[in-house]
Amino acid sequence: MFAATTLGCLAAAFAGCSVTNSSPASGSVVPSATQRAHSQSGSQKYDFTTLDDPQTSTYTKVLGMNNEGKLVGYYGSNPSIGFYATPPYGPNNFHEVVYPSSADTIVSAVNDKAYVAGYYVGQKGATLGFTFWQGLYFNFADRFAEGSPPVTELIGLNDSDDAVGFYVNANGVDVPVQMSLATGLFQKIKTPAGESAVATAMSGHGHIVGYAKTSSGNDVAWILIGTVRSEFSYPGAAATRAYGITTYDHIVGSYTDASGNTHGFFVTNALNKRATWQAIDDPLAAGTTVITNINIHGDIVGYYVDSAGNTHGFFATPST
Repeated sequence: MFAATTLGCLAAAFAGCSVTNSSPASGSVVPSATQRAHSQSGSQKYDFTTLDDPQTSTYTKVLGMNNEGKLVGYYGSNPSIGFYATPPYGPNNFHEVVYPSSADTIVSAVNDKAYVAGYYVGQKGATLGFTFWQGLYFNFADRFAEGSPPVTELIGLNDSDDAVGFYVNANGVDVPVQMSLATGLFQKIKTPAGESAVATAMSGHGHIVGYAKTSSGNDVAWILIGTVRSEFSYPGAAATRAYGITTYDHIVGSYTDASGNTHGFFVTNALNKRATWQAIDDPLAAGTTVITNINIHGDIVGYYVDSAGNTHGFFATPST
């Protein structure tokens, strides 16, 4: 089901800063040093830029990006406020996205048609998916979302206007789904009986990635190509989550090592014995880096946690 509401976006100020390799200031855009990422094989280096909303110096996450460099995410945790940003990510290029009358708004995806998708928490606690386009909000709820309160989240979006995400069923299990923005109809992604899984991104070819919880309680990444779903994990990792995929099946996400630290990863040919894996950490991170998306140019976005426990968004480009 869906409904529409007309609402303008509120501009969020963003200040620039040229500090290198230091703790980010409030509302800063901080170019950090080139990251010399360690890897299983492959050694692509990245130039990282910290992106913090001026409303908070302690909590910003960048969750999505399109091929034109438009970024989306949210800041704050009580409440959470969504945003979208356009290059060059200066003071006038960040805009708030707040679903009407919501308690929290999370913006998780954007496509090249400027559709924005995510989810919000209503005043009564229910979580619904939503899209935003040209001043219009539409909300979506899978009819099988029977949790208490009910939960439907849209996490990924491709240029064919197909979204992916999950809902929570009556047993508290996450069920991955695909949805067409044109019809608002959800289609369940087949998983083993009782498995809790989340769909996070969908490529232009319709390939879907996500992660599922194993019997041991850890996460394993998966990719769905046609009707065949295959699992994969970063070598030696305790847990792996896939968050983004390109048209060429280049995949990004995060993994947890044996010490409990979280690192971003980039992989090509994930299902092949010759898969090329690369671990990637923001230079300012202290134990946690998560890569949430990648575009066709190889740019990546995500967030990291610093030594003070603050969460910062980042944008990174491949070094030449």
